[in-house]
Amino acid sequence: YKDYGSVLIKSSVFGYLIAVFSTAIGLQAEGGAQEVGKATTRAVVTSFVAMAVCDYLLTFSLYGTE
Repeated sequence: YKDYGSVLIKSSVFGYLIAVFSTAIGLQAEGGAQEVGKATTRAVVTSFVAMAVCDYLLTFSLYGTE
C-alpha cells in the first residue's frame, strides 16, 4: 500500500507544480501570439525541471535509501 500512497502524493505535487508554474508564466505573457508561444515553451520547460527535481526529492523522502 505504500506505493499507492506515494503515487497519490507525487501526482498531486506534480499537478500543483504544473498549475502554478503555467499560471504564473502565462500571466506574464505580453506582446501577441509569438510571446504567448515563448511563454508556453518556458512554462513547459520550467514545469518539467521542477517535476524532475521534486520527483528525486519525493522518491528519496518516501522510500529512503532502501
